Amino acid sequence: MRAVTLNYAEIMRLIKASFFVTTGFAALIVVGRMALAEHPQSWVMLAAQSVPMALLFTTLLFGLLANRPWTSRRLARWMGRPSIHGIWWGTLNTDWVDTTGRSLAPIPIIFVIRQSYLFVSIQSFTQSLAARSNFEFLGTDEKTTDMHLSYVYELRRPNEKKLTFGHGQLILQDEGNVLAGDYWTNSPTQGQLQLRFVTQACDGINSYESASRVIARVRDQDT
Repeated sequence: MRAVTLNYAEIMRLIKASFFVTTGFAALIVVGRMALAEHPQSWVMLAAQSVPMALLFTTLLFGLLANRPWTSRRLARWMGRPSIHGIWWGTLNTDWVDTTGRSLAPIPIIFVIRQSYLFVSIQSFTQSLAARSNFEFLGTDEKTTDMHLSYVYELRRPNEKKLTFGHGQLILQDEGNVLAGDYWTNSPTQGQLQLRFVTQACDGINSYESASRVIARVRDQDT
């Protein structure tokens, strides 16, 4: 079961937006019916009759938003819910060391984030490991106004029969183009992530190789 990722403020904003959309659509119905009516009609009665149709329209619109990718930056600003849908590329820095005490160099990592208005899911890929999120939360810190992406994830390491679980806490930065923060696992290891937005086109992307091809294509278009 997917977890809804809205906080209280966003739920209230959604309720207000639904009210305005329903009211506006009901008003359009009343105006249209009064303009087309052959005989004068009571606008109060017309308003009462238009409300069920307006509610149906709002419900259908909400159902559409709940399942479609959240990709419109203009709508995202209006609703106060940022769009992070797409492919993100960056590096992972870990505190893990081998038996000789040698640490690892920064590891290239790709996030594929799929987002609708209600839901967020995350897949992450390095050249050797893939992980997916089990729980996600995207919301604003009321004290700092930072937008946080928190998630719990699982991954299976090569040649291991056990699952590794972890938690990430990222902050949206640079006008919504950077995700940066920390992660922890039950290995136990921890480290930092820094990711930059690449593209919203992530349909069918399910591996490091397929995501890398899209990233290379986007870079070629930008040069």
